[in-house]
Amino acid sequence: MKIIRDIAVSENGLIFNPITGDSFKINPIGMEIFNSKRNNIDIIEIKESILVKYDIDKNTLDVDINDFFNSMSRNRLIEGETRYFDIDD
Repeated sequence: MKIIRDIAVSENGLIFNPITGDSFKINPIGMEIFNSKRNNIDIIEIKESILVKYDIDKNTLDVDINDFFNSMSRNRLIEGETRYFDIDD
């Protein structure tokens, strides 16, 4: 999975896709995930960092990350595989 190259992101979480003209607002955790992935940080490292920083259980995080990347894919902000975690592992 990679983030489309021309995607613009503001400091306050506004994502702009210049190809489609669409804009999206994401929360601070979404920004952390998005920026980390843009910087080629492995999704396992991103997940571990979030589990340490925030009061969230592993299964909820797995679902939320999968939903986040699926939404990003539907909105043509990323390309490639979007599912990373099995909820049962």
